[in-house]
Amino acid sequence: MTLKIRLWPVILIVCLGIGGYLIYLLIQKQKMLNLLIPEVTEITLIKANIHQDTAFVEVNTIVVNKAPYPMNIDSIVCDLSLGGTKLISTSQYVGLRQESGDTDSVRFSVNIPISHTRNKILSLQDQDSTGITIEATIVYSGLKVPFIKSKKIEVPVPPKFKVIKTEKKVKLFKKDIQAQLFLGIINEGKNLSLDLHDLQYRITIGNDLASKGKFPMDVSIRPQSSQVLKLPLNLKMKHPLATIFKVIGDKDRVPFHLMLSGYLDAGKMKRIPTVIFASGYMEIVNEQKKKAEKKWEKEKKKEERKEKREERKER
Repeated sequence: MTLKIRLWPVILIVCLGIGGYLIYLLIQKQKMLNLLIPEVTEITLIKANIHQDTAFVEVNTIVVNKAPYPMNIDSIVCDLSLGGTKLISTSQYVGLRQESGDTDSVRFSVNIPISHTRNKILSLQDQDSTGITIEATIVYSGLKVPFIKSKKIEVPVPPKFKVIKTEKKVKLFKKDIQAQLFLGIINEGKNLSLDLHDLQYRITIGNDLASKGKFPMDVSIRPQSSQVLKLPLNLKMKHPLATIFKVIGDKDRVPFHLMLSGYLDAGKMKRIPTVIFASGYMEIVNEQKKKAEKKWEKEKKKEERKEKREERKER
């Protein structure tokens, strides 16, 4: 009697066994690699300086050398994407030697195009949420170590700004105009509070007046609400006489340009470099103040004429 053995179940069992063993080896190899290759544990923002349409941002990464031997950090590459669009791609030489077991901070700089970032945020306004991804790669003695961090965030709604009014005190024949600018900030978002930090402003009025300063406090605006800031202005006159003649001749309605910069927190997105521009027309001396002064002058002349008539009668 011949015993017939079907080969395909045996082959299947052998293949499954080999596959399982290979998977085990792969997992163990990955564990060994995790013990040997360096690790990027954190990426944080240190500071950012804003100039024109670019935010110059300094970023800090924490790198751990888990290998039992020294390694050299050659360079670092960083990409930032928002809603599937790459906003930043930068690489920088580091040249740092890291001993076994060392934990070091590696700093690098990125330049963020503000208009491009703002336009991308505006294009996402019909969505409730979007994805943000940071991809960093450290070239470590010829070995590339990736660090990828992705998460869902609520789409921020950019704030709106409105110049409500100005209050000025003009001193003739002096080069300074002390003023206050009342600036309205409107948060039209439904879910996110807007927190503004380190606000700086610069304003030019016509071709003659300019001022800049810092707002001393942080600003927090709840969803679908607004707030009015009083920005003190110390306007310097380049041509005092020309400005005075404009005021006297009631020709002091001139164009103005305002730039407001700082950092914006919106939900989980922290310290977003922000630059806002506003422009329009304003008067160096308030129109109501002009009318009041003209009325006062008219009343004064009327009183003087009355006094002269009474003096003539007494004679």
